[in-house]
Amino acid sequence: MQLTNILALAVLALGITAHPSVEGRTSKPNCKGGQVYNSHHHQCVCPPKQSWDDGKNKCSYPPLSTPSCPKDENPWCSKSEKEYCKYDKKHDWCQNDGYGSVWCSKDKDAPQKCKDKYNPPSKPVCKDKQKYNPDHNKCECPHPMYWKHEDQKCHYQPKPKPNCPRDQKPWCGKSKSKYCEWDDKHDYCEDDGTSYTWCAKDKDVNGGGLLEKLFDLL
Repeated sequence: MQLTNILALAVLALGITAHPSVEGRTSKPNCKGGQVYNSHHHQCVCPPKQSWDDGKNKCSYPPLSTPSCPKDENPWCSKSEKEYCKYDKKHDWCQNDGYGSVWCSKDKDAPQKCKDKYNPPSKPVCKDKQKYNPDHNKCECPHPMYWKHEDQKCHYQPKPKPNCPRDQKPWCGKSKSKYCEWDDKHDYCEDDGTSYTWCAKDKDVNGGGLLEKLFDLL
């Protein structure tokens, strides 16, 4: 009998409803290029809003749209005062990651224009993973994260709450030591590409039985 079938039977014996995200895992691969391990698909995947770029051999965001410039100016991209280039949809500085900016300038004026963009009179102080976005004149989290004022950090939206049988509860987890009852405000339930959800009875989770062994397979 295959390992997946054995695990499935064991899960049923404990009264745990296993979602596809907790079945069939025997090892965790070494992810590269910014990828994270997704237990639902049993493979390394790029974080939300990113996709794999074979040319760069890493995860990348889609490019920013090309700006419409006057005939005597060229389109430019930038991420900071010192990170700027002529528009190139394949360049890292032209990615639509929440920080990038596109603008128009004559070649000779580009260095000073970029410097001015990132040094306004009242530039805010960015925290956590935020960076200054000159187009909006404010600090922003990387896509698709949002800023939570309660803890002053960038967060992903929560994973959808699983639909469980009446005698079971929804749970979220990232590892055997990082799991909790489903809570849309908890870090373990953030849809960052590494978390997953399942249904189980309290006694099966808190008793430290098969559930912990399933986490060990990650």
